[in-house]
Amino acid sequence: MKEKSFGARLVLSSRWAFSLFSACALLLTIAAARPKPAPRPAAKKPAAPVPTATPVPRPREVLFFETRLNGKLTLCRLTPDGSNLAYLDEAGQAFVPAPSFTNQGDDWSPAASPDGSQIAFYSDRGGASNLWMMDSDGSQQRQVTRSDVDICPMDLVRAGQAAFSPDGRRLAFLDQGDIWIDDLSSGQLGSFTTRHGVSAFDWAPDGKSIAYVQDGTLHLMDYDSRQDRVLLEHTVDWPVVQFEPGKGGRVLFFRNGAWLVDLKTGDLTHLYTSWLTPNSVSFAPQGGKICMLADSPEHRAEAYSVDLSGKATQVTEGGAEACLFSQDGRSLYFLRQGQLWVIGVDGRGARPLTYTRVYQPVSQKILISSREGQ
Repeated sequence: MKEKSFGARLVLSSRWAFSLFSACALLLTIAAARPKPAPRPAAKKPAAPVPTATPVPRPREVLFFETRLNGKLTLCRLTPDGSNLAYLDEAGQAFVPAPSFTNQGDDWSPAASPDGSQIAFYSDRGGASNLWMMDSDGSQQRQVTRSDVDICPMDLVRAGQAAFSPDGRRLAFLDQGDIWIDDLSSGQLGSFTTRHGVSAFDWAPDGKSIAYVQDGTLHLMDYDSRQDRVLLEHTVDWPVVQFEPGKGGRVLFFRNGAWLVDLKTGDLTHLYTSWLTPNSVSFAPQGGKICMLADSPEHRAEAYSVDLSGKATQVTEGGAEACLFSQDGRSLYFLRQGQLWVIGVDGRGARPLTYTRVYQPVSQKILISSREGQ
């Protein structure tokens, strides 16, 4: 076989190279025509866990009152639906569901701190009546004053013999007819008034002054300067004094009915007449109205709601011995034949909450610990 010439080999090589070049070009064209794959999304980092705040317990409304057990006055606590009745056990340092018959003294006149964590009250368990404090679940009961004589006589008609300042830093209380102050941060005790004869008092909403009744005269005293001003002389015939909620520009007092005195002008506003004493006259927590006892057309003591223009609405029907608003102002608690009842301010839904003898009820917002299971 004859060998191909150099020229023939060159022609064949050129054709092969051209075919190879064409094939490569075709592959490149096809590759270029293909759509490019979409870029993969970047992997997301796992979200950092959101820190959960420890839930802060909220105060809820609780009714306090005194009842007699085994001849001793015992503090009781009740939720407004009539459940969770509990009795203060001195030895057990708690409110317990079954009454304790081992308490050593009488306990009365409870008052709650603004945050609901502390309760002040009077007790004569040590012999003489003294001021005591405890946590709102009944634990940490501790004596504040240490007097060998009674600092405050037992009074089952009036409440408000002790009261925390609005910021919760101080506790005012009655001690032998004068107002004393317990500075809770330093533990120092000191007298606020020195004239004796004080029967009722109230902190101003800003905590800068205290209004008080002394021998029928209504006073206003500045807390820091101790400057005392007589608002009404020999006018108050039942020891009731309360600042109007909010800015506290007026003070409620009782003289043959409910009145307001303006602290700037001295102007008097007559709200409603009542000749009934004792009388539980007080503002609704939100202001705008008061509750009080007054004679009904049937000549029976009933609970009334009175707005600040003097318009009165009879709430109860069948008798009432004391009354106070619920914390939301929608209901009235009242006593009837010694039992505690609740009724809507529209006069509907009256029902008893207790079936035992109850003394002057007090509505508070307190913290109930989780360990109580309520």
